[in-house]
Amino acid sequence: MSYHQDTLNALALLVELTRGDTPTEGRVRLQKMVYLAKAFGLHRLRNLKFSYHHYGPYSEQLAGALRGAVASGLINEDAERFDDEWQKFSYRLNEAHPDADFLRLDEDELDFVSKL
Repeated sequence: MSYHQDTLNALALLVELTRGDTPTEGRVRLQKMVYLAKAFGLHRLRNLKFSYHHYGPYSEQLAGALRGAVASGLINEDAERFDDEWQKFSYRLNEAHPDADFLRLDEDELDFVSKL
């Protein structure tokens, strides 16, 4: 599989993880959720590379997919700033974006992800 296809596969999972009424909070949480999906056997993520990072597994490829999704308006990012300049990010899918329905997991994958 190509790097581009691997990134689309990661993006499809990001779309599902941010779909719905409740925002997904935290970049670290998204990284860990995708890592767990890969670790527990979500086949489409088998080539996604993770490395050790400050707060756990980290994939630059996944981070790039998230940055691209935010820049294109596919995923909305909200930042909450705190006094010590710390920020907390939350993510929600923009259901009106034309790619929101294009990037879908199949039924077995959706069932798998719902159990995470």
